[in-house]
Amino acid sequence: LFQYHKSIGFLVLTLAVPRLLWSLFSRRPRAFEGEGLVSRLAARVAHAALLFLTLAVPLAGWAVASTSPLQIPSYVFDLIVVPALPMAISDQAEAFWTEVHATLAYLAAIIVFFHVIAALWHHFIRRDPTLRRMIPYLAPADNERGASPQK
Repeated sequence: LFQYHKSIGFLVLTLAVPRLLWSLFSRRPRAFEGEGLVSRLAARVAHAALLFLTLAVPLAGWAVASTSPLQIPSYVFDLIVVPALPMAISDQAEAFWTEVHATLAYLAAIIVFFHVIAALWHHFIRRDPTLRRMIPYLAPADNERGASPQK
């Protein structure tokens, strides 16, 4: 099970790099009219945190495997062996990176939970097209509900 866990982590890390680049070089969605500054700021902070965590969580996991005195090789879906990071090997380093990995993973889960809650709040309470534009085949037209450029 640990090898599958590590395989998924390496897959997430591999997919997170182009996702981060896409985010850096793509246009931001427009804010809807009436969308407050706090809401826009919260969305930006949550998105930045999620982008950071999709890189940081797998990297911290890789650090756990790299610093473990057991030195068990990491096989990605039994296809390739991923080399260890050049880090000091010790029980203390492994314990530290295990704590970092777990803390970041739980933080990511909490942010995802609140992100889902916010999307549902926009959909069912505010009744704006935020959730629909997050789902590509349900995306509203740009001019729906008076969208204006985000600053």
